[in-house]
Amino acid sequence: MIYQQNLVGLFAEKIGENGFKPTQLDLYRQKFLNAQERFNQIFADGSLPLFKLPYLRKDLLTLTPHVERFQDDFTDVVIIGTGGSSLGGQTLRVLSEAREPRLHFLDNVDPATFEALFKTINSQQTGFVVISKSGGTAETLAGFLSCLNFWRQSASDNAISDHFLVITEKKPSPLMRLAKKWSMPVIEHDPDLGGRFSVLSVVGMLPAMLVGIDPLAVRKGAQDVLEHALKERTLEENLPAMGAVAAVILGKRYPNSVLMPYVDRLAYFAKWYRQLWAESLGKQGKGTTPLDALGTVDQHSQLQLYLDGPLDKVITLIGSEKNTDNQAPNMEGLPDDELLSLLNRTSLSDLLRAEFEATRDTLIQNRKPVRVITYETLNAETLGALLMHFMIETLYAAELLNVNPFDQPAVEQGKVLAREYLAKSIE
Repeated sequence: MIYQQNLVGLFAEKIGENGFKPTQLDLYRQKFLNAQERFNQIFADGSLPLFKLPYLRKDLLTLTPHVERFQDDFTDVVIIGTGGSSLGGQTLRVLSEAREPRLHFLDNVDPATFEALFKTINSQQTGFVVISKSGGTAETLAGFLSCLNFWRQSASDNAISDHFLVITEKKPSPLMRLAKKWSMPVIEHDPDLGGRFSVLSVVGMLPAMLVGIDPLAVRKGAQDVLEHALKERTLEENLPAMGAVAAVILGKRYPNSVLMPYVDRLAYFAKWYRQLWAESLGKQGKGTTPLDALGTVDQHSQLQLYLDGPLDKVITLIGSEKNTDNQAPNMEGLPDDELLSLLNRTSLSDLLRAEFEATRDTLIQNRKPVRVITYETLNAETLGALLMHFMIETLYAAELLNVNPFDQPAVEQGKVLAREYLAKSIE
Protein backbone atom coordinates (compact mmCIF):
# COMPACT_ATOMS: atom_id res chain seq x y z
CA MET A 1 0.00 0.00 0.00
CA ILE A 2 1.09 3.57 -0.66
CA TYR A 3 0.51 4.39 3.02
CA GLN A 4 0.89 2.49 6.29
CA GLN A 5 -1.39 2.26 9.31
CA ASN A 6 0.00 1.53 12.76
CA LEU A 7 -2.53 0.67 15.49
CA VAL A 8 -0.04 -0.39 18.17
CA GLY A 9 -0.94 2.70 20.21
CA LEU A 10 -4.55 1.51 20.49
CA PHE A 11 -3.86 -1.85 22.10
CA ALA A 12 -3.80 -2.62 25.82
CA GLU A 13 -0.36 -4.16 25.46
CA LYS A 14 0.99 -0.68 24.69
CA ILE A 15 -1.26 1.72 26.64
CA GLY A 16 -2.67 -0.53 29.33
CA GLU A 17 -6.33 -0.49 30.27
CA ASN A 18 -6.98 2.53 28.03
CA GLY A 19 -6.54 0.33 24.96
CA PHE A 20 -8.32 -2.79 23.75
CA LYS A 21 -7.20 -6.40 23.73
CA PRO A 22 -6.62 -8.38 20.53
CA THR A 23 -9.22 -10.91 21.67
CA GLN A 24 -11.88 -8.21 21.30
CA LEU A 25 -11.33 -8.36 17.54
CA ASP A 26 -12.81 -11.85 17.51
CA LEU A 27 -16.25 -10.36 18.17
CA TYR A 28 -16.03 -8.50 14.87
CA ARG A 29 -14.39 -10.93 12.47
CA GLN A 30 -17.60 -12.40 11.11
CA LYS A 31 -19.26 -8.99 11.00
CA PHE A 32 -16.32 -7.74 8.97
CA LEU A 33 -16.56 -10.66 6.54
CA ASN A 34 -20.31 -10.16 6.20
CA ALA A 35 -19.79 -6.47 5.44
CA GLN A 36 -17.03 -7.26 2.96
CA GLU A 37 -19.24 -9.78 1.19
CA ARG A 38 -21.99 -7.20 0.94
CA PHE A 39 -19.57 -4.62 -0.44
CA ASN A 40 -18.35 -7.10 -3.05
CA GLN A 41 -21.93 -7.74 -4.12
CA ILE A 42 -22.51 -4.01 -4.43
CA PHE A 43 -19.27 -3.67 -6.40
CA ALA A 44 -20.35 -6.46 -8.75
CA ASP A 45 -23.82 -5.08 -9.42
CA GLY A 46 -22.60 -1.47 -9.72
CA SER A 47 -25.28 -0.09 -7.42
CA LEU A 48 -22.95 2.18 -5.41
CA PRO A 49 -21.44 5.03 -7.47
CA LEU A 50 -18.51 5.43 -5.05
CA PHE A 51 -17.19 2.01 -6.02
CA LYS A 52 -17.38 2.84 -9.74
CA LEU A 53 -15.66 6.21 -9.61
CA PRO A 54 -12.01 5.01 -9.63
CA TYR A 55 -12.60 3.30 -12.97
CA LEU A 56 -14.51 6.06 -14.76
CA ARG A 57 -12.94 7.97 -17.65
CA LYS A 58 -15.87 9.31 -19.64
CA ASP A 59 -16.74 11.90 -17.00
CA LEU A 60 -13.19 13.28 -17.17
CA LEU A 61 -13.51 13.65 -20.94
CA THR A 62 -16.70 15.63 -20.34
CA LEU A 63 -14.84 17.95 -17.98
CA THR A 64 -11.83 18.52 -20.23
CA PRO A 65 -13.23 21.19 -22.60
CA HIS A 66 -14.63 23.17 -19.67
CA VAL A 67 -11.32 22.93 -17.83
CA GLU A 68 -9.33 24.04 -20.87
CA ARG A 69 -11.65 26.97 -21.52
CA PHE A 70 -11.51 28.15 -17.92
CA GLN A 71 -7.72 27.82 -17.87
CA ASP A 72 -7.39 29.81 -21.10
CA ASP A 73 -9.92 32.53 -20.34
CA PHE A 74 -9.75 33.20 -16.61
CA THR A 75 -7.19 34.23 -14.02
CA ASP A 76 -9.62 33.45 -11.19
CA VAL A 77 -12.30 30.80 -10.66
CA VAL A 78 -14.89 31.09 -7.90
CA ILE A 79 -16.36 27.79 -6.72
CA ILE A 80 -19.68 28.12 -4.93
CA GLY A 81 -20.87 25.18 -2.87
CA THR A 82 -20.97 23.93 0.69
CA GLY A 83 -20.18 20.73 2.58
CA GLY A 84 -19.13 17.92 0.29
CA SER A 85 -19.60 20.16 -2.73
CA SER A 86 -16.67 22.24 -1.54
CA LEU A 87 -14.48 20.33 0.92
CA GLY A 88 -13.38 17.70 -1.60
CA GLY A 89 -12.14 20.29 -4.06
CA GLN A 90 -10.41 22.25 -1.31
CA THR A 91 -8.73 19.05 -0.12
CA LEU A 92 -7.33 18.24 -3.56
CA ARG A 93 -6.32 21.69 -4.77
CA VAL A 94 -3.62 22.09 -2.10
CA LEU A 95 -1.37 19.74 -4.07
CA SER A 96 -1.16 22.21 -6.94
CA GLU A 97 1.70 24.62 -7.54
CA ALA A 98 -0.09 26.37 -10.40
CA ARG A 99 -0.30 30.15 -10.14
CA GLU A 100 -3.42 30.45 -12.29
CA PRO A 101 -6.24 30.14 -12.32
CA ARG A 102 -6.57 31.11 -8.67
CA LEU A 103 -9.37 29.14 -7.00
CA HIS A 104 -11.67 30.84 -4.49
CA PHE A 105 -14.07 28.62 -2.57
CA LEU A 106 -17.21 30.28 -1.24
CA ASP A 107 -18.67 27.70 1.14
CA ASN A 108 -20.33 30.00 3.67
CA VAL A 109 -22.73 32.93 3.44
CA ASP A 110 -20.85 35.58 5.39
CA PRO A 111 -21.39 38.74 3.31
CA ALA A 112 -18.01 40.16 4.35
CA THR A 113 -16.28 37.26 2.60
CA PHE A 114 -18.17 37.91 -0.63
CA GLU A 115 -17.54 41.65 -0.50
CA ALA A 116 -13.83 41.14 0.12
CA LEU A 117 -13.55 38.74 -2.82
CA PHE A 118 -15.45 40.99 -5.20
CA LYS A 119 -12.93 43.74 -4.49
CA THR A 120 -10.05 41.55 -5.62
CA ILE A 121 -11.36 39.92 -8.81
CA ASN A 122 -12.11 41.23 -12.28
CA SER A 123 -15.47 39.91 -13.48
CA GLN A 124 -14.25 39.72 -17.08
CA GLN A 125 -11.36 37.46 -16.04
CA THR A 126 -13.31 35.30 -13.59
CA GLY A 127 -15.20 32.05 -14.06
CA PHE A 128 -17.81 30.74 -11.63
CA VAL A 129 -18.63 27.12 -10.81
CA VAL A 130 -21.81 26.41 -8.85
CA ILE A 131 -22.09 22.98 -7.22
CA SER A 132 -25.20 21.60 -5.53
CA LYS A 133 -26.33 17.99 -5.82
CA SER A 134 -30.00 18.73 -5.18
CA GLY A 135 -29.99 22.13 -6.83
CA GLY A 136 -31.90 23.45 -3.85
CA THR A 137 -29.24 24.14 -1.24
CA ALA A 138 -30.20 27.55 0.13
CA GLU A 139 -26.68 28.67 1.01
CA THR A 140 -25.33 27.73 -2.41
CA LEU A 141 -28.20 29.41 -4.23
CA ALA A 142 -27.75 32.57 -2.15
CA GLY A 143 -24.03 32.59 -2.92
CA PHE A 144 -24.78 32.04 -6.60
CA LEU A 145 -27.22 34.95 -6.66
CA SER A 146 -24.66 37.21 -5.00
CA CYS A 147 -22.03 36.30 -7.59
CA LEU A 148 -24.54 36.63 -10.42
CA ASN A 149 -25.51 40.06 -9.17
CA PHE A 150 -21.85 41.05 -9.00
CA TRP A 151 -21.39 39.90 -12.57
CA ARG A 152 -24.48 41.65 -13.95
CA GLN A 153 -23.44 44.96 -12.44
CA SER A 154 -20.27 45.03 -14.50
CA ALA A 155 -20.94 42.94 -17.62
CA SER A 156 -23.55 41.98 -20.17
CA ASP A 157 -26.08 39.21 -19.56
CA ASN A 158 -25.16 37.87 -22.99
CA ALA A 159 -21.81 36.64 -21.63
CA ILE A 160 -23.14 34.93 -18.49
CA SER A 161 -23.11 31.49 -20.10
CA ASP A 162 -19.41 31.90 -20.90
CA HIS A 163 -18.49 32.60 -17.29
CA PHE A 164 -20.77 30.29 -15.28
CA LEU A 165 -20.76 26.50 -15.04
CA VAL A 166 -23.18 24.40 -12.98
CA ILE A 167 -22.84 20.92 -11.47
CA THR A 168 -26.15 19.50 -10.26
CA GLU A 169 -28.64 16.70 -10.79
CA LYS A 170 -30.44 17.05 -14.08
CA LYS A 171 -33.90 17.43 -12.60
CA PRO A 172 -36.20 20.41 -11.96
CA SER A 173 -34.70 22.60 -9.22
CA PRO A 174 -34.04 26.29 -8.51
CA LEU A 175 -30.46 25.88 -9.69
CA MET A 176 -31.50 24.22 -12.95
CA ARG A 177 -34.03 26.98 -13.58
CA LEU A 178 -31.31 29.60 -13.16
CA ALA A 179 -28.96 27.65 -15.43
CA LYS A 180 -31.59 27.32 -18.15
CA LYS A 181 -32.59 30.99 -18.01
CA TRP A 182 -29.05 32.07 -18.89
CA SER A 183 -28.07 29.00 -20.96
CA MET A 184 -25.31 28.01 -18.54
CA PRO A 185 -23.62 24.69 -19.27
CA VAL A 186 -24.62 21.97 -16.80
CA ILE A 187 -22.55 18.94 -15.80
CA GLU A 188 -24.62 16.17 -14.27
CA HIS A 189 -24.14 15.25 -10.62
CA ASP A 190 -24.87 11.55 -10.08
CA PRO A 191 -28.22 11.47 -8.23
CA ASP A 192 -27.13 8.41 -6.25
CA LEU A 193 -23.88 9.93 -5.00
CA GLY A 194 -24.02 11.85 -1.74
CA GLY A 195 -22.00 15.04 -1.47
CA ARG A 196 -19.66 13.82 1.27
CA PHE A 197 -18.72 10.83 -0.90
CA SER A 198 -18.33 12.88 -4.09
CA VAL A 199 -14.68 13.94 -3.93
CA LEU A 200 -13.64 11.45 -6.64
CA SER A 201 -16.46 12.53 -8.94
CA VAL A 202 -16.73 15.61 -11.14
CA VAL A 203 -17.34 17.59 -7.94
CA GLY A 204 -13.75 17.11 -6.79
CA MET A 205 -12.10 16.39 -10.13
CA LEU A 206 -13.10 19.68 -11.75
CA PRO A 207 -11.29 21.90 -9.20
CA ALA A 208 -8.35 19.51 -9.22
CA MET A 209 -8.04 19.56 -13.00
CA LEU A 210 -8.37 23.35 -13.12
CA VAL A 211 -5.10 23.66 -11.18
CA GLY A 212 -3.28 20.86 -13.00
CA ILE A 213 -3.73 17.90 -10.66
CA ASP A 214 -3.85 14.56 -12.46
CA PRO A 215 -7.32 13.05 -11.85
CA LEU A 216 -6.16 9.63 -13.02
CA ALA A 217 -3.47 9.57 -10.32
CA VAL A 218 -6.02 10.48 -7.66
CA ARG A 219 -8.33 7.74 -8.84
CA LYS A 220 -5.47 5.24 -9.13
CA GLY A 221 -4.68 5.67 -5.44
CA ALA A 222 -8.36 5.29 -4.61
CA GLN A 223 -8.68 2.19 -6.81
CA ASP A 224 -5.78 0.45 -5.06
CA VAL A 225 -7.37 0.97 -1.64
CA LEU A 226 -10.81 -0.07 -2.84
CA GLU A 227 -9.51 -3.33 -4.28
CA HIS A 228 -7.48 -3.99 -1.14
CA ALA A 229 -10.53 -3.40 1.07
CA LEU A 230 -12.68 -5.73 -1.02
CA LYS A 231 -10.16 -8.55 -1.39
CA GLU A 232 -8.17 -8.72 1.88
CA ARG A 233 -10.06 -11.15 4.13
CA THR A 234 -7.73 -11.06 7.13
CA LEU A 235 -9.10 -8.36 9.38
CA GLU A 236 -5.74 -7.26 10.77
CA GLU A 237 -4.39 -6.79 7.22
CA ASN A 238 -7.41 -4.92 5.84
CA LEU A 239 -6.49 -1.32 6.64
CA PRO A 240 -9.88 0.44 6.30
CA ALA A 241 -11.78 -2.39 8.00
CA MET A 242 -9.30 -2.59 10.85
CA GLY A 243 -9.55 1.16 11.33
CA ALA A 244 -13.33 0.86 11.47
CA VAL A 245 -13.31 -2.02 13.96
CA ALA A 246 -10.87 -0.19 16.23
CA ALA A 247 -13.04 2.95 16.03
CA VAL A 248 -16.19 1.03 16.93
CA ILE A 249 -14.54 -0.83 19.83
CA LEU A 250 -12.99 2.30 21.30
CA GLY A 251 -16.01 4.45 20.44
CA LYS A 252 -17.88 2.77 23.28
CA ARG A 253 -15.47 4.44 25.71
CA TYR A 254 -14.17 7.48 23.83
CA PRO A 255 -16.80 9.81 22.31
CA ASN A 256 -14.34 11.94 20.32
CA SER A 257 -12.13 11.13 17.34
CA VAL A 258 -9.28 13.54 16.53
CA LEU A 259 -7.61 13.60 13.12
CA MET A 260 -4.31 15.48 13.35
CA PRO A 261 -2.16 15.60 10.21
CA TYR A 262 1.39 16.89 10.50
CA VAL A 263 1.38 18.67 7.15
CA ASP A 264 -0.40 21.90 6.23
CA ARG A 265 -1.59 20.46 2.93
CA LEU A 266 -3.82 17.99 4.79
CA ALA A 267 -5.60 20.63 6.88
CA TYR A 268 -8.63 20.56 4.59
CA PHE A 269 -8.43 16.78 4.41
CA ALA A 270 -9.08 16.76 8.17
CA LYS A 271 -12.10 19.03 7.69
CA TRP A 272 -13.34 16.81 4.87
CA TYR A 273 -13.01 13.78 7.19
CA ARG A 274 -14.92 15.64 9.91
CA GLN A 275 -18.00 15.97 7.71
CA LEU A 276 -17.69 12.44 6.33
CA TRP A 277 -17.53 10.77 9.74
CA ALA A 278 -20.07 13.00 11.48
CA GLU A 279 -22.85 12.98 8.88
CA SER A 280 -22.42 9.32 7.99
CA LEU A 281 -22.35 7.80 11.47
CA GLY A 282 -23.98 10.28 13.85
CA LYS A 283 -27.40 8.63 13.99
CA GLN A 284 -29.65 6.88 16.49
CA GLY A 285 -27.43 7.96 19.37
CA LYS A 286 -24.43 6.29 17.73
CA GLY A 287 -21.15 7.54 16.33
CA THR A 288 -18.29 9.59 17.71
CA THR A 289 -17.58 13.30 17.36
CA PRO A 290 -14.82 13.97 14.79
CA LEU A 291 -12.42 16.80 15.57
CA ASP A 292 -9.76 18.23 13.27
CA ALA A 293 -6.38 19.45 14.49
CA LEU A 294 -3.08 20.30 12.81
CA GLY A 295 0.49 19.58 13.85
CA THR A 296 2.61 21.28 14.90
CA VAL A 297 0.44 24.34 15.53
CA ASP A 298 -2.10 22.53 17.72
CA GLN A 299 0.63 21.21 19.98
CA HIS A 300 0.44 24.76 21.31
CA SER A 301 -3.35 24.80 21.64
CA GLN A 302 -4.77 21.28 21.94
CA LEU A 303 -2.09 18.84 23.08
CA GLN A 304 -2.34 19.90 26.72
CA LEU A 305 -6.00 18.87 26.63
CA TYR A 306 -5.25 15.60 24.87
CA LEU A 307 -2.62 14.66 27.45
CA ASP A 308 -4.06 15.98 30.69
CA GLY A 309 -7.73 16.62 30.03
CA PRO A 310 -10.66 14.20 29.92
CA LEU A 311 -9.84 10.71 28.69
CA ASP A 312 -12.39 10.91 25.90
CA LYS A 313 -10.45 11.00 22.63
CA VAL A 314 -8.90 8.60 20.14
CA ILE A 315 -6.24 10.44 18.14
CA THR A 316 -5.08 9.70 14.60
CA LEU A 317 -1.79 11.26 13.53
CA ILE A 318 -0.93 11.49 9.82
CA GLY A 319 2.50 12.39 8.52
CA SER A 320 5.40 11.57 6.24
CA GLU A 321 7.53 8.58 7.13
CA LYS A 322 10.66 10.35 5.96
CA ASN A 323 12.06 13.84 5.74
CA THR A 324 11.89 15.85 2.53
CA ASP A 325 14.85 17.47 0.80
CA ASN A 326 14.34 20.73 2.66
CA GLN A 327 17.75 22.11 3.65
CA ALA A 328 18.98 23.38 7.01
CA PRO A 329 20.00 27.09 7.14
CA ASN A 330 23.62 26.41 8.20
CA MET A 331 24.26 30.13 8.53
CA GLU A 332 27.36 31.68 10.02
CA GLY A 333 27.52 34.54 12.50
CA LEU A 334 24.57 33.56 14.72
CA PRO A 335 24.63 34.34 18.46
CA ASP A 336 26.15 31.67 20.70
CA ASP A 337 23.03 29.80 21.77
CA GLU A 338 22.46 26.04 22.09
CA LEU A 339 18.92 26.03 20.64
CA LEU A 340 19.83 28.37 17.78
CA SER A 341 22.82 26.18 16.98
CA LEU A 342 20.60 23.07 16.85
CA LEU A 343 17.94 24.71 14.69
CA ASN A 344 20.57 26.19 12.37
CA ARG A 345 21.72 22.65 11.60
CA THR A 346 18.16 21.33 11.27
CA SER A 347 15.80 21.60 8.30
CA LEU A 348 12.13 22.42 8.73
CA SER A 349 11.26 18.90 7.59
CA ASP A 350 13.60 17.50 10.26
CA LEU A 351 11.81 19.53 12.90
CA LEU A 352 8.35 18.59 11.61
CA ARG A 353 9.24 14.91 11.63
CA ALA A 354 10.81 15.10 15.10
CA GLU A 355 7.72 16.80 16.54
CA PHE A 356 5.42 14.27 14.84
CA GLU A 357 7.32 11.40 16.43
CA ALA A 358 7.55 13.17 19.78
CA THR A 359 3.78 13.74 19.87
CA ARG A 360 3.16 10.09 19.01
CA ASP A 361 5.49 8.82 21.72
CA THR A 362 4.27 11.31 24.32
CA LEU A 363 0.67 10.23 23.76
CA ILE A 364 1.60 6.57 24.04
CA GLN A 365 3.74 7.11 27.14
CA ASN A 366 0.76 8.87 28.72
CA ARG A 367 -1.43 5.93 27.70
CA LYS A 368 -3.63 7.84 25.29
CA PRO A 369 -5.12 5.90 22.35
CA VAL A 370 -3.30 6.90 19.18
CA ARG A 371 -3.29 5.58 15.61
CA VAL A 372 -0.52 6.56 13.21
CA ILE A 373 -0.83 6.75 9.41
CA THR A 374 2.29 7.46 7.39
CA TYR A 375 3.14 7.85 3.72
CA GLU A 376 6.37 8.34 1.78
CA THR A 377 5.33 11.20 -0.51
CA LEU A 378 2.18 13.28 -0.47
CA ASN A 379 1.07 13.36 -4.09
CA ALA A 380 -2.15 12.87 -6.03
CA GLU A 381 -2.04 9.09 -5.77
CA THR A 382 -1.35 9.16 -2.04
CA LEU A 383 -4.16 11.61 -1.41
CA GLY A 384 -6.55 9.53 -3.50
CA ALA A 385 -5.62 6.51 -1.41
CA LEU A 386 -6.20 8.34 1.88
CA LEU A 387 -9.55 9.67 0.68
CA MET A 388 -10.75 6.20 -0.27
CA HIS A 389 -9.37 4.70 2.95
CA PHE A 390 -11.49 6.96 5.12
CA MET A 391 -14.59 6.58 2.97
CA ILE A 392 -14.40 2.79 3.16
CA GLU A 393 -13.49 2.92 6.85
CA THR A 394 -16.68 4.95 7.32
CA LEU A 395 -18.72 2.40 5.35
CA TYR A 396 -17.34 -0.49 7.40
CA ALA A 397 -18.07 1.40 10.63
CA ALA A 398 -21.64 2.05 9.43
CA GLU A 399 -22.12 -1.67 8.83
CA LEU A 400 -20.82 -2.49 12.31
CA LEU A 401 -23.03 0.18 13.91
CA ASN A 402 -26.02 -0.73 11.76
CA VAL A 403 -26.67 2.80 10.50
CA ASN A 404 -27.27 4.15 7.01
CA PRO A 405 -24.16 6.18 6.05
CA PHE A 406 -25.85 7.90 3.12
CA ASP A 407 -28.62 9.94 4.75
CA GLN A 408 -28.73 12.83 7.23
CA PRO A 409 -32.37 13.02 8.39
CA ALA A 410 -31.71 15.05 11.53
CA VAL A 411 -30.56 18.18 9.70
CA GLU A 412 -33.76 18.58 7.70
CA GLN A 413 -35.60 20.24 10.60
CA GLY A 414 -33.03 23.01 10.75
CA LYS A 415 -33.34 23.63 7.02
CA VAL A 416 -37.13 23.96 7.26
CA LEU A 417 -36.92 26.34 10.21
CA ALA A 418 -34.25 28.47 8.53
CA ARG A 419 -36.51 29.01 5.51
CA GLU A 420 -39.45 29.87 7.76
CA TYR A 421 -37.38 32.40 9.70
CA LEU A 422 -35.99 33.87 6.47
CA ALA A 423 -39.46 34.31 5.03
CA LYS A 424 -40.65 36.07 8.20
CA SER A 425 -37.63 38.39 8.19
CA ILE A 426 -38.59 39.94 4.84
CA GLU A 427 -42.34 40.22 5.41
